[in-house]
Amino acid sequence: MKSVKKLAELSVLLAAAVLLGYVEALVPLPMPVPGIKLGLANAATLFILYRYGYKEALLVSLIRSFIVTMLMLNFSMLIYSAPAAFFSVTVMALVKRSRAFSIYGVSMAGAAAHVTVQICVAACLYDPEFTWPGLFFVYLPALLAASVPTGCINAFLSGSLIKCTHTSEAA
Repeated sequence: MKSVKKLAELSVLLAAAVLLGYVEALVPLPMPVPGIKLGLANAATLFILYRYGYKEALLVSLIRSFIVTMLMLNFSMLIYSAPAAFFSVTVMALVKRSRAFSIYGVSMAGAAAHVTVQICVAACLYDPEFTWPGLFFVYLPALLAASVPTGCINAFLSGSLIKCTHTSEAA
């Protein structure tokens, strides 16, 4: 019975992450640097990491990347999102395991890992000869700086959900 409950919870969290990712892809926020997003779907991934663990968080994150790519009919999205999802969840799991950081540090590390991988993928695809160093020296620092507030927002959301679930389970 416990595995059915876990599967149901993970399915609901996956659906929420897909919905958030889809809406965010459809309605980009006006940001000073293209590509900056709140990454609200990552709040679900972070919650899953804390509630269930690495394997479940990684699986949901990769499935979400695939589903949102299919919904958007933009298959190049998967080239960016799947490696970034894998790396960011892995980094978050390692940072969490270190016990040196709160959920905020874990979330910011995941956000920073995500954008770093996406920039590296873009560089490999579009600038393999490193002809435009601005990709790394201008664009990457701007995206890394955005990782701080976006990581904090997602940590706050995930932390609130964690507190709610602990409170409801204790009752």
